[in-house]
Amino acid sequence: QTVYGLDKNTFAGIFAINACGLIIGNTLNGYLVGKVNYMKIAKVSSVAISITSFVVMIAFYFHENLHYHFAVAGLFSILFLVNFINPNATAASLAPFTVTAGAASALGGAIRMGVGAVVAAAIGVLQGESPLTMFTVIAVLSALVMLMLLLAPQVKKK
Repeated sequence: QTVYGLDKNTFAGIFAINACGLIIGNTLNGYLVGKVNYMKIAKVSSVAISITSFVVMIAFYFHENLHYHFAVAGLFSILFLVNFINPNATAASLAPFTVTAGAASALGGAIRMGVGAVVAAAIGVLQGESPLTMFTVIAVLSALVMLMLLLAPQVKKK
């Protein structure tokens, strides 16, 4: 809002557009998970989100004054793709647990919260006031997610 000098109504509209990305991605993932292996969905999506975030990051690196529509399109795409990773990666991490699934789920949630706190602190240290900072952090994290998912061993349900 402050970087581009947007008014409250425009910012609210952008927020709604990005929320639609989350909802559409979640709905489409729910449809696909019945037809395609959930880990395949997560792996393909992690590659797509890495490519998308790196393209947007590079665009802002070379053209820092890009119109906010480009940032909105990048965020929409990233938020859309995140919904193919989060639920499927969670399902994969809980697959080997039967009796202790609740404890495993709590541990996974605590790890996500901890990583979120570290990322928020990193953005604060980097003085994240530009789209470049935001998309750089997203690109690095998406690359790490992609690496973890592609290297993850195939887990069999107990």
